[in-house]
Amino acid sequence: MADIVKPGEGNIVALAMINTILCGAFAALTFLIIHFLTMGKWTLLLTINACLAGMVSACAGCNRMEPWASSFTGI
Repeated sequence: MADIVKPGEGNIVALAMINTILCGAFAALTFLIIHFLTMGKWTLLLTINACLAGMVSACAGCNRMEPWASSFTGI
């Protein structure tokens, strides 16, 4: 079931959301820096793709990882 009724379940959902967002943000930022240094230009489409890839990489352990670890996962 998809409900939050027990004490502490809300904290787990919040942690999963924070980790997913952080991982995607760090993946996008890492891609932007590397792509700009190598190609000399920005690209929105590939940055969005990198963000999505970072969010997917966080999915396996997003409810167990600490936020600092999810930022390293995104890199």
